[in-house]
Amino acid sequence: MVEKNIITDLYTRYHRRLRGYILRIVRSGETADDLTHDCFLNMIHYAQRHPLDDRNLKSFLFTTAHNLSLNYMKRYSRIENVPLDFLPEYQLSIEIDPWMALYEEENSYVSGLQAMDEVSRKIFHMKYRERLTTGQIAGELGMSERTIRRRVHRMLEFFNPPTRQ
Repeated sequence: MVEKNIITDLYTRYHRRLRGYILRIVRSGETADDLTHDCFLNMIHYAQRHPLDDRNLKSFLFTTAHNLSLNYMKRYSRIENVPLDFLPEYQLSIEIDPWMALYEEENSYVSGLQAMDEVSRKIFHMKYRERLTTGQIAGELGMSERTIRRRVHRMLEFFNPPTRQ
């Protein structure tokens, strides 16, 4: 078992460079964060079975990052893109004044969806339009349930930011 201070030191030394490397491949900040954390988790699991050698640790981390990124890109290529107009009820008539607030709120959701990457839009669509569970979404997209829950949480934070008092 690797000591916590060693893992913390390795994370401090390499996480920015690994995230940058992964980001250049996957071109999504959220995905780069997830894959960077997965890279360190893989290192911890590997260290439980085999002794870590300081001489090749950097190459181990970057090789793992490269392989995780390529695996993600292979899965991502199978995911169909979700058009931004998948919710027809966003085409509201603004003739009636009481509907203006609802229209503006829904319009902000559309702009929020435009800011998301395509995978997050797909997760949003599956979760809130198709009413699938995180397990079903994870199975269909080939991602972990933890990643799906984390992305849903980030979406909810994006649409409903915490209020400061």
